[in-house]
Amino acid sequence: MTSPREECWDLPADLSAVSKVREMVGSALTDWGADTELIDDAVLIFGELCGNAFRHGTSPVTVKLRFSGQKIYGEVTDGGSTFVPRQRTVTAQDEGGRGLMIVEALADQWDVQACGGAGKTVWFFCSSPNLRAATNAPTRAWP
Repeated sequence: MTSPREECWDLPADLSAVSKVREMVGSALTDWGADTELIDDAVLIFGELCGNAFRHGTSPVTVKLRFSGQKIYGEVTDGGSTFVPRQRTVTAQDEGGRGLMIVEALADQWDVQACGGAGKTVWFFCSSPNLRAATNAPTRAWP
């Protein structure tokens, strides 16, 4: 098995940075040889989590990406918000509120962890759809 590869970026809490995060995550995972479907899932998850952090959190926002064996561990940490994200019930007319539903659908596992009164981290595990199909179950354990 290859060694895990990691990246970490500190960003200002600015919604315009969401596209940059998507680009950086996609580029890193492409360079590391991740499956195309896993890249697509990770880019979407990071985009949703960063959008929440930039809307509701404070600077800096830290994005961590770890990749090994077609599995990803990701984190998005904001610097001070006490807002804890949660899934909402939305209607067809609502313009927002679906981000965590997307994360729930694509991630093998995710959760929120308080950072000692100074912000929070939303983390997730995600494995390649090909890996999940081969094992016939979600892969939740990190190597």
